[in-house]
Amino acid sequence: MAASAGNQQRPAQTAIGPLVAALVGAVGAVLVLSVPLPALVVDLLLAANLAAAVVTLVVALVTPQPVKLSSFPSMVVLSSLVRILLCLVVARLIMTTGQAGGLATTVAAVTALNNPIASLGTLTTIAIVQFVVVTAGVGRLAEVAARFALDALPGKQLGLDSALSAQRLSAQEGEYQATRLEAEANFYGAMDGAARFLRGETIATIAIVALTPIVWVLTGGLAGSQWPHLVLVIAGHGLIILLPALLMGAAAAIMVARAGSASPLTTELMGQFLRTPGPLVAAATACLLLALVPGVAKLPLLVVAAGLGLWGWLLIQARTTEVVSEGPRQFDHEAAVTAIAATAPQICLGWGLLDLLGDGGRQLLDPLSRLRRQMSAELGFSVPAFVVRDSEALGLYEYSFAFRGGTVDQGDVWPARHLAVANEASEGPSLGIPVTCPDGRRAAWVTTDQEQETRDRGCEILTAQQVILEHLRWALRKHAAELFDAQRATEILDRLTHTHPATVAEAQSAGLSATVLAAVGQELLKEGLPIADSITLIEALTAGLATTTDITDLTVRVRRAMPWAITELVAPDGTMYTVEMAAEVEEALASGEVGAAEAAILTPEQAAACWRVLENLVGQYRRRDRPIVLLCSPPLRPVLQRVARGLVPHLLVVGPDEVRAETQIHRLHQVTNTDLTPVAGGSA
Repeated sequence: MAASAGNQQRPAQTAIGPLVAALVGAVGAVLVLSVPLPALVVDLLLAANLAAAVVTLVVALVTPQPVKLSSFPSMVVLSSLVRILLCLVVARLIMTTGQAGGLATTVAAVTALNNPIASLGTLTTIAIVQFVVVTAGVGRLAEVAARFALDALPGKQLGLDSALSAQRLSAQEGEYQATRLEAEANFYGAMDGAARFLRGETIATIAIVALTPIVWVLTGGLAGSQWPHLVLVIAGHGLIILLPALLMGAAAAIMVARAGSASPLTTELMGQFLRTPGPLVAAATACLLLALVPGVAKLPLLVVAAGLGLWGWLLIQARTTEVVSEGPRQFDHEAAVTAIAATAPQICLGWGLLDLLGDGGRQLLDPLSRLRRQMSAELGFSVPAFVVRDSEALGLYEYSFAFRGGTVDQGDVWPARHLAVANEASEGPSLGIPVTCPDGRRAAWVTTDQEQETRDRGCEILTAQQVILEHLRWALRKHAAELFDAQRATEILDRLTHTHPATVAEAQSAGLSATVLAAVGQELLKEGLPIADSITLIEALTAGLATTTDITDLTVRVRRAMPWAITELVAPDGTMYTVEMAAEVEEALASGEVGAAEAAILTPEQAAACWRVLENLVGQYRRRDRPIVLLCSPPLRPVLQRVARGLVPHLLVVGPDEVRAETQIHRLHQVTNTDLTPVAGGSA
C-alpha cells in the first residue's frame, strides 16, 4: 500500500502569481466597500477602469478569431462588477464629502463646457443610449447566437462522429474538433449571460446616481448656492461610470457580431469597404452634389468630398501601378486545381463504398482510367478526367455521377453481393434481389452461392466496382453532348493542325470556329452519333459553311457525309432493323395535313398512338441488344429526331441517304394511318 501510494501522481501545483492576484482582488473589494477611500485613490481606480474599457474595445477590434478569446465573457462580467463597486465608492464619497473626486468633476465639466445643465443632459443621453441601444442590442445578439449555436451543436457532433467512423479524421483531429465545438457553444452561452450583466449594471448605475443626491440633500450637506456644483458632481458621477460601460458594451457587441470571423475587424473593413475605389468615388460625388444645394454648409462637405475623392484616386493609381509593375500574374496551380475539380465530372461515393479505393485508390482509379480512354476513343473527343470523392449526402452504399456541377444519375450497390445481368431483357435472374439496369436490362443482386446457378442461365456476373463503371459508361454515352464543349472542340482543331494543317486552315478560312464545331458536335452526340471521324466532320463543315451557318442544316450535311459511322451504329452486323413511315403518312407530314408545328407534328391522339407503337418495338428489339431505327425521308428526319429524343430515347432516326448502299434493311413495322387512329374509347 505504501509503494502504491508513493507511486501516485501528485496534483499539479497552482501558479503563485494568479493565486496572489485573486486574493488581492477579493481583499481589495472588501476593503473598498467597507473603508472610505481618499479622493486621489478613487481617481486612480476610475482612471484604471476607463483604461481597461479602452483596452477591451481595442482587443475586440483586432482579435482575429473572437471565439478563441474564451476569457472575454468573464472579462465582461468582472468589469461590470468592478464598475458597480466604483459607482458605490463614488456615491459614498459624494454623500460624505460632497465631492466626486477630481476626475469625475473634470469629465463632467469638459463634456459640457462647465455647464451643469448641459452636463446633466449629456448624462441622460448617454444613459438612454447605453440602456436602449447598447445593452439591448448586445443581449439580443448574444441570445440569438447562443440559441443558434446550441441548436446546431447536435448536428455538428453527429457529423463529427460520422467523420470519425468513416476514418476521415484521426482521433487527435476528432478530439480537437470536439473541443472546438464545445468551446464555441460555451462562448456563446457565456456571452448571453454576460450581456444580462451589462443590462443589470446599467440599471443599477442609473439608480445609484439618482439616489446619491437625494441622500446628500436629506443629510443636510447641500447649501442653496451649491446646486450647480451638485448637478456637475452628479453628472460626473454618472459619466465616469457609464462611459467605460458604453465602451465595454460596444466591445461585447462587436465580439458577438463577428464571432465567425478569421481576421481582425480593422483588416476586414479595410479590405471589404475601403480598398475599392468605386464606393469612395460615389460617396465623394454625393457629398459634392449636396454641397451645391443652396443654404447647405459647403466647407465640411467639400472637405469630405475631396478626401474621399483623393483616396479613391490613390487606390486607382495603386492598382494601375501594381498591374504594370507585376506584369503577367504567376500561375496559381492550387487555385487552378480547385477550379478544375469543381467543373470536372465527379464520381461521388457513399462512405460504405470507400473500400473500393483500396490499394491507394488503384482498385477503382486504374479501371476508371481505362474506361476514360475507351470512351474517348469511342465518342471521338477527350473525355475529361474524373474526380472521385466521398459525399455525406449519399447513403452508405450509394453513388452518383455529376457533370457540370449537377447530378445526372445515381444508383446503389451491394458490396457483399454480385450483380447478375440478363443478356435477354425478357429473362431476368430468378434468384437474389431483383433490380433494373440503367439500359433497361433486368438483373439481380446474388450471393456467392447463387453466382454459378445464374451464370449457367446465361447471366453476366459483375462486381460492385464493375457495376459502377458500366453505369458510368452508359451515363457518358447518354450525356456525351454535355461534356463536349468549346474546349474539347479546340483540342480537336489543335490536334488536326499538326496532322492536317491544310484542312484546318481551309476550314477556318471558311468560318469554322471552335464554337460552331462544338454546337454541331453536340447535336451529333445527342443523336447518338460519335464524332470519332474528325476529318470527315471538319471537311463536311467546311463545305456546308459556304452556303449556311444554321446548326441544324450543318448537322444534316455532316450526317450525310458520315455513312460509314452511321451504318456501324445502326447496323453493326450489316442489317438494319427499321420501322418505316407509310407513304401517305409521310405525305401528310410533309404537306402539313397532320400538323404543321415541328414540336407537335401529330395531333395529341395521333402522337400517343404512333409513339406507343415505336416504344413497344424498341423495347422488343432491345431485348435482343439490337438497335431499332425509324427510317424516314430526309426532310422529316431532324424533326422526328427531336421528338423521339424526348419520347423514345433509344430510337435512332435515320434517313435512307445516311447509310451505306450495301446495308441490308429488315423492316419490322410500317406506321400507317391505322396506327395513328386512337383506340375507340381510349384516352390519349
